[in-house]
Amino acid sequence: MSVNVRRYRDRVRWLVDVWVARPGDGVLVRDRHVCGGTKPMARAWGLERERALLAGQGELPERAKSPAFDVFAKDWLGVYPKAAGNAPRTVKSKTNHLESHLLPFFGSAPLDAIDRRMLDVFIAHMFTKTKGKPVAERVRRVGTGPKPISPKTVRNVTMTLRRILASAVEWGVLASLPPFPKVKVPEQPFAYYDAMEAARLVAAAPGLVERAILTFAIQTGARAGEIMALRRGTLDLKLGIVTFARSNERDTTKTYKVRSVPLSPALCAVLREVLAARPVTSLDGDDLVFAVEGEAVDLGWLHRMLWRAQRKAGLRRIRLHDMRHSFASILTIAGTPLQRTQAWLGHTTPMMTQRYAHLDPDGGREHLAAFDVPNTGHPQATASRRVGRDP
Repeated sequence: MSVNVRRYRDRVRWLVDVWVARPGDGVLVRDRHVCGGTKPMARAWGLERERALLAGQGELPERAKSPAFDVFAKDWLGVYPKAAGNAPRTVKSKTNHLESHLLPFFGSAPLDAIDRRMLDVFIAHMFTKTKGKPVAERVRRVGTGPKPISPKTVRNVTMTLRRILASAVEWGVLASLPPFPKVKVPEQPFAYYDAMEAARLVAAAPGLVERAILTFAIQTGARAGEIMALRRGTLDLKLGIVTFARSNERDTTKTYKVRSVPLSPALCAVLREVLAARPVTSLDGDDLVFAVEGEAVDLGWLHRMLWRAQRKAGLRRIRLHDMRHSFASILTIAGTPLQRTQAWLGHTTPMMTQRYAHLDPDGGREHLAAFDVPNTGHPQATASRRVGRDP
């Protein structure tokens, strides 16, 4: 049962949306009315109408018609991601969640039919699915079997479903959001290079641009999109600072926040070489820093370049994003405070940076001295030292 009040299409009056469980049979019904005046006045009317319906007074409206999931979800996909400013990659993920998992399962089921039991059945079904092509079409090594969908994927798909139903509530086509089960995702270990391995990787780079990109990725913790979108105007080589303000997918960073990271003298030197090797074409500093033959590098080129350097250096293969993990890990091993690392990485919460805490060389051991009890001769202290002593 709920009363929702929002602006009517004329932007002057208010649309009051009342949902109640019909007395007697418990069927969910909906009553909508356009009111003038102020928003508190409209809400007061809605609460009074709700009380009247629950008391069985006045004419009861017919059962509320809930749209089918597939119809609403397709409409939602064309509206919500754009209104929320989702990046192209995020829109692609939500589209894949809908087409591969949500639409095949929920189909044309009414939105108000999606309850906790159906959600539990859906999540249980997700954990039985395999990744990629159907099992009959998959070609895998003998004995490995099909690869199941990861708990993280299940959680991501569930969060997309939750956002769809939350939008249905906000748009006034669903009375309330059903309780969602919590999908537990075990923390996955991350790969990284230590300082010696990072130096070997950079030394194996075949050219100036490749060496600059690898050095920049390891020493700034930049995301792949930030590397590809880096402009001359964001570098201050005199002060030794880079400012991240955009990615290749949008005019902002992933977290919509601008951050600055200091540059080492060695990194400043290699960046000066890169910038000096290409003429300036834009007076406002909008030229790309990293380009090959005048063309912007893409994610595929970056990974191929990384893999070639890894093979030449004799290092294990890790992802380009693991250069970001390497940046944080090298700093933590060197004793850099996690708060400083969090600011340079652009993490929105300390919990995201806490995953590197186990690499701290001290690990808080200096505080263990609190357990040392001096021998003062006090009877209680003497008795406590005797506890657990073998007779």
